[in-house]
Amino acid sequence: MSLQKCSYVSLMNTVGCFGSKKKAMRFELKFLVWEKYAHLASVLACFVLSITWLSAQNKTYLGKIQDAKSQEALAFVSIGIKGNSQGTTTDLDGNFTVIAPSTATLVISYVGYQTKEVPLTNVGSFLLISLAEDVLNLPEVTIRPKENPAWGIIRKVLANRPQNNPEAYNSYQYLSYNKSSFTVGNFQKFKESLKKDKEKDAKTKQRSPEAIRRDSIISDALRNKMYLWVKESAVEVFHKKPTQDKERIIASKSSLPGDFSMGFAASDFQPFGFYKEVMSLTLASLNFINPISDGTFNRYDFQIRDTIYQGEDSTFVIFYQPFKGKNFDGMRGVLHINSNGYAMENVIASPADTTLNIKFRVQQQYRFTGKYWFPEILQTELSMPIGNEGSTFDLQIRNRTQVKDPKINEVIPASVFNYATREQEADAKQLSDEEWKTLRLDTLSTREQNSYTLWDSLPELKGPRNLFKFLGGSAKAYYTGMLPIGQFEIPLRDVIGLNGYEGYRLGLALRSNFKNLSWLQLRGYVAYGLKDEAWKYGLRSEFLLSKQKDLRLRLSYRRDLNEPGSFNILSDNTPLLGRIAPRNWIRNRMDSIESFRTELFYRPSAHLQFNPYWHRESRQTTYPYSFVKGESISNGTFRKEEIGLNMRFAPKEWLHKDGITETIYYFTYPVFDFQVAQGKINGGPSPINFTRLILSMEAQNTSKAFGKSIFRLMGGMMLGNVPYPYLFNAPGVRREGGSPIFSYHVFQTMGLYEFAGDRFAYLFFEHNFGKLLLKINSKYSQPEIALAQNIAWGNLLNKEAHQEVEFNTLDKGYYETGLYLRNLLLIPILKAAKFSAGIGAFYRWGPYSLPERKDNFSYQFNFYFTL
Repeated sequence: MSLQKCSYVSLMNTVGCFGSKKKAMRFELKFLVWEKYAHLASVLACFVLSITWLSAQNKTYLGKIQDAKSQEALAFVSIGIKGNSQGTTTDLDGNFTVIAPSTATLVISYVGYQTKEVPLTNVGSFLLISLAEDVLNLPEVTIRPKENPAWGIIRKVLANRPQNNPEAYNSYQYLSYNKSSFTVGNFQKFKESLKKDKEKDAKTKQRSPEAIRRDSIISDALRNKMYLWVKESAVEVFHKKPTQDKERIIASKSSLPGDFSMGFAASDFQPFGFYKEVMSLTLASLNFINPISDGTFNRYDFQIRDTIYQGEDSTFVIFYQPFKGKNFDGMRGVLHINSNGYAMENVIASPADTTLNIKFRVQQQYRFTGKYWFPEILQTELSMPIGNEGSTFDLQIRNRTQVKDPKINEVIPASVFNYATREQEADAKQLSDEEWKTLRLDTLSTREQNSYTLWDSLPELKGPRNLFKFLGGSAKAYYTGMLPIGQFEIPLRDVIGLNGYEGYRLGLALRSNFKNLSWLQLRGYVAYGLKDEAWKYGLRSEFLLSKQKDLRLRLSYRRDLNEPGSFNILSDNTPLLGRIAPRNWIRNRMDSIESFRTELFYRPSAHLQFNPYWHRESRQTTYPYSFVKGESISNGTFRKEEIGLNMRFAPKEWLHKDGITETIYYFTYPVFDFQVAQGKINGGPSPINFTRLILSMEAQNTSKAFGKSIFRLMGGMMLGNVPYPYLFNAPGVRREGGSPIFSYHVFQTMGLYEFAGDRFAYLFFEHNFGKLLLKINSKYSQPEIALAQNIAWGNLLNKEAHQEVEFNTLDKGYYETGLYLRNLLLIPILKAAKFSAGIGAFYRWGPYSLPERKDNFSYQFNFYFTL
């Protein structure tokens, strides 16, 4: 009889048959106690056994997945458990965590790599898994007779863009930690070039053993011990829909000697979010059509490669690439789409064109905050070749931005935004190491730490250190137009110039940069024309009244030259080396002026600027001219006094401010300019009252299928019978012998001073098809076809009043059409950049076409520097 089947009563009867009742009672008591504790013990035993069983079944494994050849971490690799629908993915650093039975097998799959199974039997708690590339099984574009199963998912992503695109949120703010590293890659070629140099040195005996030893130490340091450059920054980022942006750099640190930059942010490398129609890589000046854009199914092929189940949500792994034969700038990569809102979870993107000189990979990792999807980590890797044939290496750039404490659709005080989109705090570069530890979201590697110390401690790096200091100063001069000297700066635009009247113009200018008097700026210049043999000079003082609104008072005096019929709007005050204007080199008609000007500059918002002013000048023409008014004739001497207002509105422009240095970093469109002025001109028996109005708009449109269009529309009116120097001269560029260099926003077939009037309207239109019409992937020629159409109209109410100077009016309309090729010839410069040359032709037609057909043609060369 088993104990489980024996009842208490039957057991007692059996005991009673063999002894007294007293013994039976004692046995009954012991049995009850034993039964109670036996039950409790059995329960505890079952619990312990179940815990032991579960522990044997499930275990937490940490791991990292890398490329078998390069040992680089692989991001967003799919990790599943064989026979189980649940899974996970690696993060941007290739790390993962998975809970699985010790008897399970992990299935590792990744686009472009061989699928691998990893049994967990007899393995430790940390797994280092290497995947080999599967070059024979890369995804191919396939033609499907039915509906592509990936299309339904992509359609939902497109439909949910307004809910998931960060830039569509009403507002957001966060703290970002940005780290950029620059290093030299492809050292095998670099070592081979050094070996050739050593062999050459051994034959020619041009270099000493010490020089060879020094180069070897430098090579080893840059390869194994340090990065060429490490740049860190902590940035407070604010965005308010539609166009209010602010990046406040609260900390900035650089390992490179002579570095003047404020610090990189994710927006310098890639867009914040992967939802724009066109994805721009600002630093590399590259644009690509996004696979998440309207009309994408006509351009991109999509393939579902995996589905990962995580709780109640699913992640669809979709590979994408352009269809064969489609001629557009496309990308290939992998999208991880989460079924929760059909939002981006992870993104990998690289150029589909493998012949590009610049290679890049963009990676984005998003996090669901409980209500919104928001970028968590953004990483960009760029690689570009540097050097000449036979001695090439790669400059490799890696930028990572980590987002901390995002706040979405919360109220941002208006005081946060001012006129500067990106601004560096005065003490941003003075933070201690302890303060940096609180800002970093990860720790510096040994190699990154060495990058800060070896530049100063390794004697062999002294030469490169001095070189980088020089290059840093040169780069700052290029972008700001200023060369710093102590507490002063030299404005480079005033050092040398060229025009047809003065010939070469040599000068010297100084601008103050007093650290203890940041509210005061003084500037002066002196110049001498080698052709006209005359001195010019000017003085200016500026007072900062309000930093928040960029309220400045400026007083200036000039004794110089002005071109007749010209005018200035705020957009003309561009940085030194912005857009080259060859027309300035050939101007040969000038007036001598002496002027006084008082003006205010005020920015009520980041993209709007006002400039009220008062101006008085005396002007003398340097060419024969008489102005007839009634019975009086003036001989070319005039005095003018006016008050006016300039206004500029650039809703998408980014202005960066570091101290007193301001640069337009992202010159984007549209840009609107407006000017109104009223005054009087003395130069005869009675003053001439006038009112001047000028409007200008410049815009750009990039089409995914047809290329890029840029146009500028300008119009102006002068109310009053004013002398010739105050009319509007149409900006022609043609002179005797032709104009060999293409200029923007001028009429290529029109003479320098052929047309003038007291009212005008100009249209300059250009459309660049890029490589859409002609695809040549030669490193020496990649032609881009562009069309241009320029139109001018004007009038003059009293042309007879202007004597001894010849010009015509534009009342019949002026037309010219152009066709030109860019990048017809490419000359590599150290392989990192290219000098581009092209040709073009314009034809003048309509009422003002010239009698001789050949005279209506104008031929130009165009030159650019490209990456």
